Amino acid sequence: ESNDGTPAIARGFGAKVIEVSRPGIGYARNVGAANASGQILIHTDADTVWGHRSVEILVDAMNNQRIKLAHGGNVISDSDLVTLWSLSRWFRPSWYADGRDICMRAKDFWEVGGFPDVPPGVREDLGLVARVVKRWGVESIAYMMNATVWTSPRRERIHWAKPAPWT
Repeated sequence: ESNDGTPAIARGFGAKVIEVSRPGIGYARNVGAANASGQILIHTDADTVWGHRSVEILVDAMNNQRIKLAHGGNVISDSDLVTLWSLSRWFRPSWYADGRDICMRAKDFWEVGGFPDVPPGVREDLGLVARVVKRWGVESIAYMMNATVWTSPRRERIHWAKPAPWT
């Protein structure tokens, strides 16, 4: 549930806003995906702004049928924590994807069961990645370093406090 006015802002721009019946970002992302009509799903966060051509870059990666999940490589923020996190992407495995910039074909997303339904604060994005890796291997994930997003440090502060059940 948003307490920052995001639904009203989104409606103001003509977006279809789907209300969910309970908390949990994995649950909410799955409800959104179930209501989507396209063949490609792109998951992001309300506090994320996409760079020029970033969506196009991720969608283009889906032209390779061996790629099941594409994600961006650069996260830029006004927070030192997120800036350091962004720089660490040069050293993290290419399959380490954040939920703010994940692109998948809808059929592949549902084949692995979508995002895991985990408690708030637990990394649903890494759970999805774990499902994709288990099903198709790490080579099925495309790390698109030139797809840039800007975001707030909100999730990093939350996630550093709670380990995921699959880590």
